Amino acid sequence: MHTSKTTSQTISIARTFACLLVMSVVVLVTGGCDPAPVSVSSSTPAEIPAATVAESIPQPKAIDATVDAPLDQPTNAWGELISVVPSEFPDDDAIRVLAWNIESEGANADTIADQIMALPRYDIYGFSEVRPQDFATIRDRLGNDYACRYSKSGYNDRLAYAIRKDRFQIVNQYELKEFESHTLNPGNYRSPYITEVKDIKTGRELTLVLNHLARGKAEIRQAQAAGLSAWAASLGDTPLIAIGDYNFDYVFATDKGNDAFDVFLKNDVVKWVRPTPMVDSNWFDGNGDGVDDYPGSLLDFVFVGGEAKTWKSECRVLVREGDFPDDKITSDHRPVEFTILPQAN
Repeated sequence: MHTSKTTSQTISIARTFACLLVMSVVVLVTGGCDPAPVSVSSSTPAEIPAATVAESIPQPKAIDATVDAPLDQPTNAWGELISVVPSEFPDDDAIRVLAWNIESEGANADTIADQIMALPRYDIYGFSEVRPQDFATIRDRLGNDYACRYSKSGYNDRLAYAIRKDRFQIVNQYELKEFESHTLNPGNYRSPYITEVKDIKTGRELTLVLNHLARGKAEIRQAQAAGLSAWAASLGDTPLIAIGDYNFDYVFATDKGNDAFDVFLKNDVVKWVRPTPMVDSNWFDGNGDGVDDYPGSLLDFVFVGGEAKTWKSECRVLVREGDFPDDKITSDHRPVEFTILPQAN
């Protein structure tokens, strides 16, 4: 057996040497070589079985869309504009929101809290993939200026709010497991977390909904999207802000999401506030080569409904120096910043 193995290794080395020799001749003749073209599929990927892959792992997506940043502004290694300064809304009545999937067991609570505190202060924070014990760390760092509450559903992947007490009065808060004939949480998922608030500055009442839809099973995610759309329609003109990780697999190259994305936007009940610029919001490196396997997509979204569809608003995916690739103490998602200016009654 040892002789056979040695012979095989010798043949392999000889073949490798021959290949290198041929390549050298080609380079000498042509003066160099171009990389082979890469074929990238733009089709929506198949579902990943929930039983074998964690819910936070994204599905394959198309190539990244690079952002042409101004020459005087810093970019990261992928040419994405580094943007962490507050958005420039001229009106102090603007509501500033930060939505962030903080990756529960895949990140460190102290590190996430440090990163939150390094950002500007927001009126509303909406976190997904939250462990209750980790949220205590974030709550303590934000301090008594915020009313902090997390959901009952979701086990170690819960949803959580931090809402400024001097800006909003919390009127009502509940989780939506079912609505009419729709089931939004068939058991082991996260129910949409709804908060009704009154804006102390403007006197406006508005509804917030924080979501983290199913990852691995398309039929459940589509049912959740249909139920959310029906519930949003029932609000009528009530201003609605919907944030979170929707797992809609929106691909820059095709300008399309998955079926649940289409279901949610089908009847124009809500409007998607597109980030400007379009920047990849999540990272996944399954083979450990330091390169995002599925760049050029969004899992994290902001939608508005009712009167809020006519209010001035903007959305940005915040790119921080060194945020991707993530590691064992940082999140595999980027924060999403949303700013909206309520209109007077």
